[in-house]
Amino acid sequence: MNFFDLLIKGMGQNVKFVIEHVCEGDNFTAGVNWHLEWKQTTIPFTRGCSFYQCSEEGERLVIKKAVIVIESPIKPGGIVLVLLKNLTTIFDEFPQAAELASLNTSQFSCHRRRGETMFLREKEQLMVQAAVGAAAAC
Repeated sequence: MNFFDLLIKGMGQNVKFVIEHVCEGDNFTAGVNWHLEWKQTTIPFTRGCSFYQCSEEGERLVIKKAVIVIESPIKPGGIVLVLLKNLTTIFDEFPQAAELASLNTSQFSCHRRRGETMFLREKEQLMVQAAVGAAAAC
C-alpha cells in the first residue's frame, strides 16, 4: 500500500481519477477505463485501462493481480497497420517464422542453461533473419 500512499500524495488535492466505464467479468474480474483530471479538466495522456483479478479472503475482496495500460503519448497511426500487413504476409508465406515469433524471446537469443551457451539451430536462425529482412525491406 506504500505505492498508493505515494501516489495520493503526489496527485495533490486537485488531481482526481475519473472512472469512465467498469465491466465486471467472471470469478471476481473487472476492467476499468479511467483518466485523470485537474480541477475538472482532463490531463493529456492520462487515459488508461486497468484489469483486475480479485479473490475473497474471509469477508474482504483482495486484488490478486492488476494490469494497467496507460495511453501512449506517441500515436503511430497508420504505420502500425502497414507493419501488421507486412508481418502477416510474411507469416502467411513462411508459417514456421510465425511459430518462431511466438516462442519465448529468451529462445531467440543466446542464453545460459546449466552453464552452457545455447543457440537456435542454424535453420531457425536463417528463417528469423529472412523474416526480419523481408519486414525491413517493406
